[in-house]
Amino acid sequence: MQRLARPLAVGSRVASGPAKQTQTTRSENAIVAPPVPYPLVHGYSTTIVQGRPKKPSRTKDVTRAFQTGAYDDDQIEAHERFGDKSKHYQHHKTIKTQNARPDEEIDKLPRGEVIQVHSLFSEVLHEDRPYRCTQRKTLAKVSDTQLVVGDFVRFDIAPELNDISKFEGVIERIEPRRTVLARSDSFKARDVHPIVANADQMLIVAALHLPEVKWGLVDRMVIAARSGGLDAIVCLNK
Repeated sequence: MQRLARPLAVGSRVASGPAKQTQTTRSENAIVAPPVPYPLVHGYSTTIVQGRPKKPSRTKDVTRAFQTGAYDDDQIEAHERFGDKSKHYQHHKTIKTQNARPDEEIDKLPRGEVIQVHSLFSEVLHEDRPYRCTQRKTLAKVSDTQLVVGDFVRFDIAPELNDISKFEGVIERIEPRRTVLARSDSFKARDVHPIVANADQMLIVAALHLPEVKWGLVDRMVIAARSGGLDAIVCLNK
């Protein structure tokens, strides 16, 4: 059975070997360290590391407790307070910034048609010349729809047009759409994503035989076109 060494006082020195221990002389006023819970074993000390205190458990079955009357009326928050740190504060601030610019000033800007939409910029056709424009951030946050091909927009032309690394204009407003072709979201059927705007008609082409016509798909396309204000034309070939 291995014998454990006793704890040493402050000022003592322990040799590197397990059996060699030499103790220096100390004065009468020397401070002696309190005994440690774990003794020194073979010249090495043991340190106990305490973890973080556990967080209190979260309240469970709050809905059931409310229905059974476990909560008093004065403990229930019946209203929501909107302060400076509220999650709606930044959204309200963005709307206020967007509405600060008068419509009369935007009406004087050039009017163009969107011919291509990319992730970072869009191409706007104005007087037979395409402009590479970006959408203003406040407009992207406030607008309830995304920019699509066929939209008519008001944009501000940048003064420097020679540098191709910069945008040539900034889209300030999306004009009201005359027609729109949209599709439902793949995961959320209630959400609708626009595909093209201000189109006049939609041409549906399908094979008459081999493969057989999928009339259900044709019906959905016709309904999507008519709901958006487009004229649907069905073309059966071969």
